[in-house]
Amino acid sequence: YFAFFNQVTGFDISADGSTLAISSDRVGFADVQAGMNDIYMYNLREQTMKRISTDLYDDTDPMFVGNSNEMLIFSSNRIADSLNVAVGNFQTIGDNYDLFYYNPQESPNKLVRLTNTPQKELQPSYFDERTVLYLSGKTGINNLYSLDLISKESKQVTNSRQGIKKYGFSANTKDFIFRAWQKRKDRMFLKRNFDFAKNEKAVLTPRLEYLQQKGLTEPESQEQPNEETPKEVKTDTIPQRPYDPNVIDTDDYQ
Repeated sequence: YFAFFNQVTGFDISADGSTLAISSDRVGFADVQAGMNDIYMYNLREQTMKRISTDLYDDTDPMFVGNSNEMLIFSSNRIADSLNVAVGNFQTIGDNYDLFYYNPQESPNKLVRLTNTPQKELQPSYFDERTVLYLSGKTGINNLYSLDLISKESKQVTNSRQGIKKYGFSANTKDFIFRAWQKRKDRMFLKRNFDFAKNEKAVLTPRLEYLQQKGLTEPESQEQPNEETPKEVKTDTIPQRPYDPNVIDTDDYQ
């Protein structure tokens, strides 16, 4: 199966370790074209592959919901809230990515649209039974957002001056780490005791302000950022404490 994946754009493994969720295009089949990123589920125990989506829309960044090995949230530029759509053509495909919820127990074809904005919502991550984190460029630069799965309310969690490219976190220790571009380099940043329940106000980039003046995007509220510059994680400094291979002390970086 995996030999036919051409470009994997995201994957996740279920909490019980039984199933992989993969977003990729495949080559080697007459009905599959390169560039068609769809969602696949691979059963590790039975070694069987199931294709969830089959169209020209770009489905990426799948993640399992809680302890389920079936329910997914993923990002897609599809128009309809359904998997049962015509294959489509490139004229119907836009650059706007929203988050969608998939539960085959409720419906094998129906999706639930979780976000609906003119910008891209990408990289959803399960935080707890009620909250999903994700990246969005609503302000003109990627920041971290949280989504309440019950109320469908979204909140902006960070107001970073650097566009966040990738991120990771620990819900237990409240650590938040992300990769961003600063001073012409990709750098890693770490925030300890991070408040994931924050609700920051949007601060638009000059480019997005210009687009809004031209009526090309939806307006967002503005407020000056109130966030300290994140601490960069440096890996080229020798710790002063004795080396312990079983301990990773990120506070010791200078």
